[in-house]
Amino acid sequence: MPLFDETRQCAVIQNGEIYNFRELRSELQARGHVFTSHTDTEVIAHLYEELGTAAFERLQGMFAIAVWDAKTRTLVLARDRFGEKPLYYYRDARGGLLFASELKALAKSPLFERTIDWESLRQFLELGYILGPHTPYKQTFKLQPGHFLRFELDTGRLETERYWAAEAPLMRKSSDEPQERRSLDDLSRLFTESVRSRLVSDVPIGAFLSGGVDSTLVVNSMARLLGQQVNTFSIGYRDGAGNGENAAAQAMSKQLGTNHTALTFEFSDLERLLHVMPGLNDDPVADTAELGVYLIAETAKARGVTVMLSGDGGDELFFGYPLHRWAAQMWYAHQLPSWFRGLGVPSLAVMARASGDSRLAKAVNVARQKTLSEALYYLLGYGAWSHQEVEELWPAWPPPSRRKAGGFHSWFDRVDSADDAVAATTLALIHTYLPDNNLQRMDRASMANGVETRAPFLDPTLLTFAMQLPADLRTRGTVGKYLLRKALAETVGAEVANRAKQGFNVVPIDAWLRSELRPLVSKYLAPAALRRQGLFDADYVSTLLGQHQHGGRFNHSRRIWILLVLQMWLEHWGSL
Repeated sequence: MPLFDETRQCAVIQNGEIYNFRELRSELQARGHVFTSHTDTEVIAHLYEELGTAAFERLQGMFAIAVWDAKTRTLVLARDRFGEKPLYYYRDARGGLLFASELKALAKSPLFERTIDWESLRQFLELGYILGPHTPYKQTFKLQPGHFLRFELDTGRLETERYWAAEAPLMRKSSDEPQERRSLDDLSRLFTESVRSRLVSDVPIGAFLSGGVDSTLVVNSMARLLGQQVNTFSIGYRDGAGNGENAAAQAMSKQLGTNHTALTFEFSDLERLLHVMPGLNDDPVADTAELGVYLIAETAKARGVTVMLSGDGGDELFFGYPLHRWAAQMWYAHQLPSWFRGLGVPSLAVMARASGDSRLAKAVNVARQKTLSEALYYLLGYGAWSHQEVEELWPAWPPPSRRKAGGFHSWFDRVDSADDAVAATTLALIHTYLPDNNLQRMDRASMANGVETRAPFLDPTLLTFAMQLPADLRTRGTVGKYLLRKALAETVGAEVANRAKQGFNVVPIDAWLRSELRPLVSKYLAPAALRRQGLFDADYVSTLLGQHQHGGRFNHSRRIWILLVLQMWLEHWGSL
């Protein structure tokens, strides 16, 4: 790279994979274009020559692209529809533009001013990640998924434009048995083609296998298409109840005939990775699933597997999260007067404190919010600090403007029914939580080990299909991903189809914060350290730690972990 069109007026670099580049190449050759390589990147140059920015709508894949148009002296940046590949940009003081796949690359430039955006980090405390387009630094942004940016060198003009957005789901409930059969057949066809396109590789391919619905569908399809044994990987934590997800994954591996590696996450792994993650994550990430992904990718690479397929996106497209059900319930709750909704909150708070249940504490946090969008905002992530609690933790910082959450709250501008609330929540998940948390930690943890991950569920045709399904084929009663489960029952068996959701959150942070992690907590969250830093209320944090570490009745692990991750990130990037 860069690669050019015939005139050498259009130069292209990219990070990612274009899955339909062969079809596009054939079309372009039929129209007279001459290629000098067999790469997918050169296809982008010729396609841009013909279509300009409309070329991005024709690309199927995961990508961050930069195009230099010499005719107009214009730089164009583009990011894939779902945000599988990251792309950052920065406007310098003179009006210039820097761009890169990682913030740490921007930081190498003498033109980059690394000024912390504390409001973004405040949002990290609330969610456990930062909503795009914002980043931890001022004047530095993520290009949003499904967008392109145009920068005119001579005028300094910069504008961004959306070329794709997820469709809102239809909420009608009108399926019958013939329609269910047709939908199952369509799902099989579309999903098979999506998996097939992601199997194109000249290196060994493997897959994440949790034993749950999404990853099992992916691996089952891979095995049928490849006609050979698939390398699969899972991770679990050894505790009194077993070994996390490994038991289910190993059973599934045996049934599908895969070559399976089951990893066990130990405290020694956490100790090692805690020194890796702050430098790895340009944006701080509190999702402990990243640790499991990193260990799997590291092991896969050591065994020669450099491309991995994952089940990312299945929950967002086919309503696999409890949040989809809760959105409707919350809408009904918010039709009641606020004073009535608040009647049970004090009792709920007492129960949360007495039980030490972090989920109950989060429910209290959600119940205290005045609006539906604020309530759903706090459910959309791994955060545990409400903005009211952050004011106690961070008394010197002014009240939040909520500017950083605007991209999320805008999905709820017009919600007039419970169905509207579910549809809006679905769009919010796809456009915020999916790229800014799930896909970011997947890309960071895998690429750090030289492993490329591909997600068959993240196909625009499959998304359109999922959004047009009757609602009762996505959710049936309290069961999410109904059609996926039905498809799995027909191909693999009913047992796995009815299995509860699995994942990579295998780290027992709550227990380790009371034991093995105490020295690290003392280093970053001890009163003397916090007073020297001057950001957080040392007494407030000390009370929180005391309750968690000594009482046994309180579980503040989410809040402590998020604060610890932030402190380690600030130290690594020289901001303490």
